[in-house]
Amino acid sequence: MTGASALALLAGTLAALGAHAQGLPGAGGWLIAPGLLCVLLPRLRPLAALCAGFLWAWWPLQQYDHARLSAAFDERVLVTAQIEGLPARRGADAFFTARLRPSRRGDLPADQLRAVLRWPDAPRLRAGERWQLLAALHAPPGSANPGSAALALQPLRMRLHAAGQVVASALNQPLAPSPPGLDVLRERIALAIAARIADRDAAALVIALAIGDTQRVSVEQWRVFNAVGITHLVAISGLHVTLFCLVVAWLAGQLWDRMCWLQARVPRHTCATLVGLAASFGYALLAGWSVPTQRTLLMLATWHGLRWAARPRPAARTLAAGLVGVLLLDPLAPLAAGFWLSFLAVGALLVQGALSPQPAEGWRALLHTQGWVMAALAPVTVAVFGSISVAGIGVNLLAIPVFSLLLVPLILAATLALALWPAFATLLFKLAALVIGVGWPWLHVAADSPLALWRVSPPPWWYAIAAIALAVALLPWRPWMRCTALLALLPAAYPASGRIARGTLTATVFDIGRGEAVLLHTAGHALLFDDGEAWGSGGGIAASVLVPALRYYNVHALDAVILPRLDADRGAGVLALAAALPVRTLLAGAPAELPPEFARCRTGAGWRWDGVGFEVLDGASCTLRVSVAGLTLVLAGTAAAAAARAPDTAPAATALVLAPARLRTWPGTAAPHWLILSAGARVADGANAAAALQTWRASGAQTFVTGVDGALELRFGPGAGARLSLWRRP
Repeated sequence: MTGASALALLAGTLAALGAHAQGLPGAGGWLIAPGLLCVLLPRLRPLAALCAGFLWAWWPLQQYDHARLSAAFDERVLVTAQIEGLPARRGADAFFTARLRPSRRGDLPADQLRAVLRWPDAPRLRAGERWQLLAALHAPPGSANPGSAALALQPLRMRLHAAGQVVASALNQPLAPSPPGLDVLRERIALAIAARIADRDAAALVIALAIGDTQRVSVEQWRVFNAVGITHLVAISGLHVTLFCLVVAWLAGQLWDRMCWLQARVPRHTCATLVGLAASFGYALLAGWSVPTQRTLLMLATWHGLRWAARPRPAARTLAAGLVGVLLLDPLAPLAAGFWLSFLAVGALLVQGALSPQPAEGWRALLHTQGWVMAALAPVTVAVFGSISVAGIGVNLLAIPVFSLLLVPLILAATLALALWPAFATLLFKLAALVIGVGWPWLHVAADSPLALWRVSPPPWWYAIAAIALAVALLPWRPWMRCTALLALLPAAYPASGRIARGTLTATVFDIGRGEAVLLHTAGHALLFDDGEAWGSGGGIAASVLVPALRYYNVHALDAVILPRLDADRGAGVLALAAALPVRTLLAGAPAELPPEFARCRTGAGWRWDGVGFEVLDGASCTLRVSVAGLTLVLAGTAAAAAARAPDTAPAATALVLAPARLRTWPGTAAPHWLILSAGARVADGANAAAALQTWRASGAQTFVTGVDGALELRFGPGAGARLSLWRRP
């Protein structure tokens, strides 16, 4: 397939994803006839590829929509669950993905669906086991928040139709043990590595490099890897697969030289290539079959296949074959950031080779190549992660050889030795842990440098300028001429949301499901009311939703974090926040005993920031009133203590934010202009919540639910009054 047809196939896939996001039902049917007609006309084959890409992606999208649970679904269902992948353990709780079949036909919209489940106080689970479970199921999370729009696409990308929790019941029982399979092998390798390496963080990195399982890597490790730009080395990448293929092919060639009967049957190069590709295929499967490994295998197979056929081997055709192969294997692959980063990196290297007939040598070549790839990936990196690792160029010059030429071969050799020589495998794993232990302090120092990570939030039009500047930077012009393209990066240093004037307050109520989190932002201060964590979240909400949102708003430090109630999950959220940026003051309500890092909310305490007044109305629940320009925002907290306040002392509010448990118990008599319920869509559809919301509407309040409307941004200021914006798509 030509490059034009490959790009047309990608364009058709993207068009299908866009049509699905806009909710256009049946948009693919009218493309069948034109697509078949274009196949018969050679000049229109790119158009045929466009239609084929649309239809190829449209089918799994329709299948997903059919099986996905609706937002209002919230039921307990007896299911047969087949565990997929490797279960994760956090304390006494287990988290795993399973393929579910209902025990009674009609309990679920499809006969089979995939779900991510949490099992409190779970027994020991193994990959591939089949269980009968009583599960409380609901729709997979699909939040809409500033700075983390990609989270809403994760259930679709992973084909997750449901989420839920296993309910304690005598009906929960094992049905069948783990059958032989790849996941069982990966789990055994992970357990063997964990048993041989005492350092948990080192063991997590070794497991990630051995089998591609990164769920044990800690939040702090990811922070360091992201800051120094080596996350592509932690997950098994195309570079690792290529080097593995070359090493195995070389070993097969050495074996061919010593086996006369093999020499008489198969040419040396054919034997080495087949063995290398077969071993690389097994390695990619063991590593989790990610998009970069798929792309690498397909490109290697295409290149060697063209060589066997004595056909020209242009780099563009090889890259096009990899693109087509990945899209045919998984038409939803463009939803993954690794898809774009992988193909753009290879494309940048191909362009570099075409434009540089006399490449540099030695360290200058490495520096030139690293800078080239970093420049090519800069717009995508900013769009996906909101940051650029400035330290990445220097760190990668050392990290790539260490990971690819020392650490990964050492770990792979140890993994192979597990079955042949366990004692030697233990020695190799400990040696790998020693290498990690030596390098980790240096990575930590580089990550803590103020220049390590450049966080940016550019306006949308910046990406068009960046694409033009990238084309200029890649042209074979004089260096000083190409450096002028760096001027296009300057607008990225300014936040898209703009500065906040003195006397103005911006409040963002986040869409986080069961929890509650509100960011209050004045001209020079930022306060976070609750961190969104709920039972079992373990800091995941703060790391995945709040930290990206703080970066989106260019918040470099939190002046205060107020927790209406302190528990283990909320404490984990505070740790995730503190790992990302400074947190100056911690306040909490119940319980009676607080850690020394926290101060207690005091009833009547108040302060002013930039012309905005703050007052704690109830210390037990940290109920907070914010006043600016004659307008009032009340954050009611989650504890029940404030519900006992006398109605005549309840504050009137322009906007009132409530959690579900407080929806009926708030004692205010005057209806606010806006009532915001921080809850999921299925909670708002419940009978009690729906009746309470109807009562509020009848009293004159405009009601919003974060699970329905997405995050809500309120802006209060003198002259402009109060304005409200929604993040949810229609």
